[in-house]
Amino acid sequence: MALFKTLNYKKGGKMNYEYVIGKSDRIVVAKIQPGAELVQSVLDICKELNISVAIINSFIGTIEKLYLRNPRDTTKLPITDESEFADQVDTTVLFRQMEIITIDGNIMKLDGELYPNLHGVFSEAGGNLRGGHIFRAIIWSQAEVVIQELKGELVKREMDEQIGIPQWQLNPPGSKVSEPAEREE
Repeated sequence: MALFKTLNYKKGGKMNYEYVIGKSDRIVVAKIQPGAELVQSVLDICKELNISVAIINSFIGTIEKLYLRNPRDTTKLPITDESEFADQVDTTVLFRQMEIITIDGNIMKLDGELYPNLHGVFSEAGGNLRGGHIFRAIIWSQAEVVIQELKGELVKREMDEQIGIPQWQLNPPGSKVSEPAEREE
């Protein structure tokens, strides 16, 4: 059974956060071959192993094509379209060999389908860095990924109408809920 708690801290305003304490399950170590699509490969691994909630622990290697998303300076909430080349997002397309410095993220279901939320930092020639949400990328020489499965249904992803994009929802049905803790600082 998971513990769920909402904490409210008051000092110069209100800062809220929630957390769920759970346990990890399997750890998957995988090698992705040259020419494979990065995001689809992660999804395929999760589907093959029937993983429904996971985090990326480590992801290194190289890519040769990269499609990234970042918000524009003019982006306002709610975001109504975050797809490639949408007006509210800046899509960067890079066709060059780049080192994967790191990729972080999570994979979970949205409307019954696995939804990857992967963000990365990449180094190009000269050491210049590029980063953002990864739409897709093609592996150049190789990639090594460690995927950690989370036990149970501690978190799910649902559309957040206020923000306009899918967000985490903690404490799905069946989790133990504790009373909110209040603390003055």
